[in-house]
Formats: sequence, structure tokens, C-alpha cells
Amino acid sequence: MCLTKDSRYSRSVYIQIAAVVTAFTLLVVLSSSLMGNIAKNNMKDNIEAAFHDTTQNINTDLLELETLLLYISETVRLMILKGFDFDTITNYITEITEYSMLADERLKVYATGIYAVFDVFGTTPKGGRFFDGTGWQPPDDFIPSQRPWYTAALEADGKIGITEPYVSVA
Repeated sequence: MCLTKDSRYSRSVYIQIAAVVTAFTLLVVLSSSLMGNIAKNNMKDNIEAAFHDTTQNINTDLLELETLLLYISETVRLMILKGFDFDTITNYITEITEYSMLADERLKVYATGIYAVFDVFGTTPKGGRFFDGTGWQPPDDFIPSQRPWYTAALEADGKIGITEPYVSVA
């Protein structure tokens, strides 16, 4: 069989077109794959950075709250040692709760107020004398020693106790 010049030329053109289409398809597939991997890695890095920043912000806020509570608890301890009465100490707790805890929107996320149980001012069948700096009055069946914050405070052994998030009785 003898091929004419035109048929050899048209076959050559078809082969060239097929090669160009194949090369272009390969280029598109490889570029898409490469760009997809770059985008995926960038999103992963951005998500990890966002989680890291959020963790740092939460830890900073908690450290600020912990420092504040350390100062408040030490002040209350010194007031008790100096013989201040229950009303004076609870007035201090109320004022500091209103000033620091309730005035700072960031702290409201982590704490609702300052709670205290005072054995030094007498005990009740439920334990020491309870006080809430926000003015909340607990129901009759409220037993402070059964609350997570009370247990966390005992386990902290003089340091600031932190609980997992839980639904407050208030």
C-alpha cells in the first residue's frame, strides 16, 4: 500500500494534535494536583495556626483569671487573720466581683463570680457558711461541698482549682 503525500501529512497533523491534547491534558492534571496539594497544605497550616492562637488566648485569659483569684483569695485570708467579720469580707467579695469579674466580658466566659465557703464563720448541717459574690441565693437543697468547684478547690490544696465546664446550679 502506498500512501500519498496528503494522507501522510494529514496523519502527521492528527498525531501532532493528539500529542498536543495529551500534553495539555497532562499539564492540566499535574497543575491541578500540584495546586490542590499546595492549597490543602496552606489550609492545614492556617487551621493549625488558628488552633494554636486560640489555645494561647484561652491559656492567657485563664492565667489572668488565676492571678486575679490568687490575689483575691490571699486578701480574704489576710482579712480573716486580722479578725475582719463575715459582713466586711463578703462586702469585699461582692465589690471585687462586680468590679473585676462582671465588668470584664472576657472573664465572664470562664467564671461567673466568686464563691466562698467559710468554716471560720460557723458551720451549718451542709458545711461552712456559703457566700456568692454575685448575690445569688442558693436553693434550700444546695450543698456547696457537692459542687465541682468546691471539690476542685479542695484538690488544689491552696492553689486555684479549675473545673471542667459544667452547668451551674444558679
